[in-house]
Amino acid sequence: MNMSCKINWLFCLLTFVPLFASNYCIAAPDARFVCGGSIEKVVWGLWDQNIQEFIKQKQIRDRLFKQGDVYALYDFQVHTHNIVSMARRCNRLSRLMEVARLVRTVYGALESGTPSSPGRRWVCRDGTICNDKNRLLNQEVMLDSIQFLVFASSVANALASSDTPFGDEEKIFIGDTVQIAVEHLLHWDDDAALLALRRATTSTPLDVKNGTSALFFTDKPL
Repeated sequence: MNMSCKINWLFCLLTFVPLFASNYCIAAPDARFVCGGSIEKVVWGLWDQNIQEFIKQKQIRDRLFKQGDVYALYDFQVHTHNIVSMARRCNRLSRLMEVARLVRTVYGALESGTPSSPGRRWVCRDGTICNDKNRLLNQEVMLDSIQFLVFASSVANALASSDTPFGDEEKIFIGDTVQIAVEHLLHWDDDAALLALRRATTSTPLDVKNGTSALFFTDKPL
């Protein structure tokens, strides 16, 4: 296992431990897991030493911008989802802004839509997953866009809902995030999508024929 993998494994372990231990901590508070405790200090130490730069260079610069691999969006939110939750719980606004700056960098990879489907989106141009066979090459990958937009929106919401006054940089990030989310919702909610949603919400088990999953909800409408 190379050093990068070891760092990522340790970082994920330390950020997931508080989540899995939450029920125990409620019953028996442990000083290690409180804001300012040893767990938070170790996590931020790893963030400062390795993880932030890893996301900036390996995920954003190399994968997203150089390769055009939008699965970097998915991995970005996987690496940082729980640390954002910790920053929000402990009201670490400066840390949330460090993540927000990385997110804003990702917005630079958005491509313009078309007259028939306006609105910016991330398009998969290369990488190890997108290809002609799975029809993901040169397309927006719904999974990646949705996961990343939900993550970005959670960061923006954490900043917007804080009692601490924020400056121009925070306002710009929140505004950009809202605008990009709206653009995605508008180009996803075409007539076909709305019809499929209407069918799914009004169907009953008796409407399912031959074991088809056509009436199941997918990640897009949810």
